[in-house]
Amino acid sequence: MINFFMKKIKDESGMALTASTMFVFVVLSIMAFYLARFSILSSESAGHYLQNVRARNLVQTGLEIGLQTVSTSYSSLQSSITGKLNKGTYTVSVDNSKDEVNSNLAYNHYSLLKSTTVVGGVHRAGRLIISPYPNAFNLSLFSDNQSNGTFNANSNSSISGDFFFNGTISNVTMGNNSVAYSSSSSSSSPIIFHGLPKPSFPVLNHSIYTNILATVSGQYNPSSGGGQTGSATATVWNPSGGHCNVCPNDANSNNRYACSKGYGGWSNSHSFNDFIPTGSIANRIKIRFKGATPCGGTWNISPSVNGQIINNDSWYGSGCQCNSCSTKDVVSASHTNGFPGYKYGASNSLTFSHSGTQTCIGYVQVIIDYSASSVPGVAENKSINLSSFTNNTLMHDGNLTLTSCNISGSGYILASGNITISGNTTIGGGVKIISEKALTINGSSSIGSSISNYCVLYGKEGVSIQGSTFFGLIISLGNSLSLTSSTLNGAILTESSANTLSNATINGSIVSKNNLSLTSSNIVKSNLPDLFGLNLGFKPSVLPGSYLEY
Repeated sequence: MINFFMKKIKDESGMALTASTMFVFVVLSIMAFYLARFSILSSESAGHYLQNVRARNLVQTGLEIGLQTVSTSYSSLQSSITGKLNKGTYTVSVDNSKDEVNSNLAYNHYSLLKSTTVVGGVHRAGRLIISPYPNAFNLSLFSDNQSNGTFNANSNSSISGDFFFNGTISNVTMGNNSVAYSSSSSSSSPIIFHGLPKPSFPVLNHSIYTNILATVSGQYNPSSGGGQTGSATATVWNPSGGHCNVCPNDANSNNRYACSKGYGGWSNSHSFNDFIPTGSIANRIKIRFKGATPCGGTWNISPSVNGQIINNDSWYGSGCQCNSCSTKDVVSASHTNGFPGYKYGASNSLTFSHSGTQTCIGYVQVIIDYSASSVPGVAENKSINLSSFTNNTLMHDGNLTLTSCNISGSGYILASGNITISGNTTIGGGVKIISEKALTINGSSSIGSSISNYCVLYGKEGVSIQGSTFFGLIISLGNSLSLTSSTLNGAILTESSANTLSNATINGSIVSKNNLSLTSSNIVKSNLPDLFGLNLGFKPSVLPGSYLEY
């Protein structure tokens, strides 16, 4: 019986061992299965990660290809570029108006540079915001202040949009959400110390403009616009004071007078409207004084028209008498290109600067000798289409004056001398106006029609705009940039030594090499002309912080 139980125990012990062995085998098999599955998943994950890294790298490569292409040929990206690299494909394109989520870009001169890639089934995308301007133009105002001045905008001036001044800012009024950065470490609120590295003044390739100016030759000789040759006279001042008659037999006089010492209602300032035939040019101006002779001595007189002195002269008389009349003419030099500063079709100002003995005047006349305006380099009241010129280029070797003209068509206006645009002249968009010397615009002229239909100004010896409206890009060199009582829409780059804004509004951005003065003026960050695809001397830039993967 004992042997029977012992045998049973031995038999069941073998079964337990077998069962234990089977259990261990099953557990190890399950572990092996999960280990194999984990190995496969890890391999897949590692492969996906590797493809993801490759796709991201290819995105950045695509953006780099796009940036290189944009710097030389923006138009080639309008229809996208596709390529293959490292077993993946990339597509690079530009969107002029929308970002990656189809929202409008902040400004119309910004563009979205987008790169999309596929590597082993992994899709990635990245974008940059690019501008055709250097980074300094991303501010409302940038001043490198190489003249080492202090920025001081009077209380009637304001700046809306972030700006940078390389130096000390002593006074400024800023718009909402605007930040003023200074290079001065001692700056205090609301001025913020920019820190290092400081932003740099952009480099412009001036050779583009100097090479164009080197092509100027010949004379622009406009055909006659109905102008005539002759002489015209207008009575500008006819006093009503005085206690007796002078020039009693002269129909132009009311027989009263005013005296230079102040008696009789004397005035040193008078105005008169242009009275010569339309299309004619004023060659010589004569100011005629009629009245009693100087009252026992010499009267020195220097009349001016619009601030331009006619001549310096003197008049001697032994005494002033009633019912007497004498004449003194002060005559200008002859100007074949027109009397400087004379305003055609508008009001002109006559002023007197005088000294010496008293003189009593019965009346004053302005006498103008004029000729037809077909003078080389002078156009007045002309309708000009640039497409009628060779290479759409109106050029003149010398000073060029455009007065009360209507200029249409895209192209160039070039001069080896000064360019003066005045008298309500209108110039449509697409025109580049380049002067070897100074470029002056005044007389309520309008240059460009919108921020997308704009003009380009380049003044090698400075730019002056007064009482006018401008859309586009201004580049000023030389001694001065002067903007007065005008509205400027777009971008301004000035390397001039003196920069003055007075009663001016800038909607866009101004970048200055030297200090600038603001008087009752406003600068508002806004849209700039889109220069992509145009070789105007700037290098495109990437908006800082605009890289995004999505």
